Amino acid sequence: MLKGGLSQVVSVVILIALTISLVGGVFMVTRDYVTKGLGKAGVCKDIYEKVSLNPDYTCYDPVSRSVLFSISRNEFALEYLLVSVSYEDSANNFHLTDNSQNISNLKSYGSSSTIEIISESTIVVEDSDSEGANDPLTLTIPITVSGEDRFLLACIPFENKHNSYVESVVFNEEEPFYRIDFIENSDKSRIEFWGLINPSLSDAEVLITFSETLERGATSGLYALSGVDQNSPSRTPSKGSPGEPSSFEITITGEEGDLFIDCAGVEKGKSLTMVAMPERVKLFSFEEDHYVGASSSMPGSESETMTWIMEETDKAKESIMGIAIKPASTTTIIPGPELGTEVVLPRNESGKSYCLYGETRPTKIEIAPKVGGKQCGVVDSILEIPTCRSELRC
Repeated sequence: MLKGGLSQVVSVVILIALTISLVGGVFMVTRDYVTKGLGKAGVCKDIYEKVSLNPDYTCYDPVSRSVLFSISRNEFALEYLLVSVSYEDSANNFHLTDNSQNISNLKSYGSSSTIEIISESTIVVEDSDSEGANDPLTLTIPITVSGEDRFLLACIPFENKHNSYVESVVFNEEEPFYRIDFIENSDKSRIEFWGLINPSLSDAEVLITFSETLERGATSGLYALSGVDQNSPSRTPSKGSPGEPSSFEITITGEEGDLFIDCAGVEKGKSLTMVAMPERVKLFSFEEDHYVGASSSMPGSESETMTWIMEETDKAKESIMGIAIKPASTTTIIPGPELGTEVVLPRNESGKSYCLYGETRPTKIEIAPKVGGKQCGVVDSILEIPTCRSELRC
């Protein structure tokens, strides 16, 4: 009995010893894990006030489309600073380090740079007029020229029975037009576009001279425009041919900001009716007893189809042509960031400011450092980005 009792006692002692040993081992592992975790957490906790955004120098400049932000930093080891600039539907994230680097669209505030802001003018029809006649050798149209970036455009439809053509177009007796282009169908229906860049400011006449007297008559429409590109006023004209016997159309291609102008012609005794479209304006549509011409204009886009209806249903000598007039552009040079300018983290508490170019107004800016091999969470953020004062523009 004594031996059995001792054996039980020994067994209990051994179990207690094993339990203590196991608990001790778990404690040591847990302690090491917690200690390491607390160490990493401490790394991030210690730098929360050592790197920050300066709201006094954070703003959006709508003129240069750039955002200015400023970062302050105490002296401590920092692998990099993750900067996140958020927009409505996107975000721009990048790393700032102590080493100079190129970051797209980012520059240090205050470094010399410029950007170009290109804005397009609105083309304005300052004046317009038209004329038609039987058996003309010439047509004369009075016009008033005004505005900036001026351009005169003449559309001249006529029936070319004997291979006739427009010989010359002259404004104010001494300013010659140039022929832009022409179309001539197999039935001898012909249209010519002529233009004059930067005509003088005056009330004067445009004289159109044909190669010979036109037995079947001619018409012409004249547009005095402002806000037109002075280097290349027009795009390549569009040339069309009749579709159904009772109608014909022209599809003009261009860009937003262009002015579309069509020019149609049909033999005498017919008439043309414009198919209405938003903002389409008829310049003329003669119905006298001579070759019938018509023209209209409307704001341009990528493509518009402009249609005229001929009341008679039989085929006629007819043609149609269209052109896109290009707006003038104004280039304004303003201060702005240089793409690829080298940037670095601030070295001390005085901080450093940066300009990020090419986006709309941000919704927020956040920073998150990486320290001691650990990527910390967000340590500072700005959620409202005001408009920059003039002295703070990038």
